Amino acid sequence: MGNRSAADALLAVRGPGTGGGVGAPGAAAAAGLAGPGAAAALVGGVLLIGAVLAGNTLVCVSVAAERTLQTPTNYFIVSLAAADLLLAILVLPLFVYCEVQGGVWLLSPRLCDALMAMDVMLCTASIFNLCAIGAFLVCWTPFFVVHVTRALCPACAVPPRLVSAVTWLGYVNSALNPLIYTAFNAEFRAAFRKALRLRR
Repeated sequence: MGNRSAADALLAVRGPGTGGGVGAPGAAAAAGLAGPGAAAALVGGVLLIGAVLAGNTLVCVSVAAERTLQTPTNYFIVSLAAADLLLAILVLPLFVYCEVQGGVWLLSPRLCDALMAMDVMLCTASIFNLCAIGAFLVCWTPFFVVHVTRALCPACAVPPRLVSAVTWLGYVNSALNPLIYTAFNAEFRAAFRKALRLRR
């Protein structure tokens, strides 16, 4: 499938070391990010995961608590939020770990395969929901352009940092979805204030 995301990059950098193809620790250390780069990836990843968890949990709680929000359209939004929540719990922590290591996978090959399966499944579920309720061009178009280019033009040199950047951008979409699809809805805003105990 086209939506291979972070796991595609992970498999691409698995070296010829022992342990089922996982790169040797020495190579990983050499390829790892510099101190500030690793720290930036870690801080950015933690903030992104926190934003995805907070925003999408708020969406699910609001729809569950408010009968006026329990409409067919909003069920698509809840489905989208659930997919994004699972992405933040099951995929993003491992992706951030790999980014901190400079894109080198140091864990077991089976876990890498599991990450690929979860990443494809959850990102595809998120995209299908987005197709049902709106557009997703801003965050996901760069990802697909880069990966389609890599597939159709093996000779084209696509910088690893560009692959990493468009993957991050796609994941940022999961944090933006609660804002994009609920912030302009007065009923959702009221439910958010109630859930956060900020009702005036």
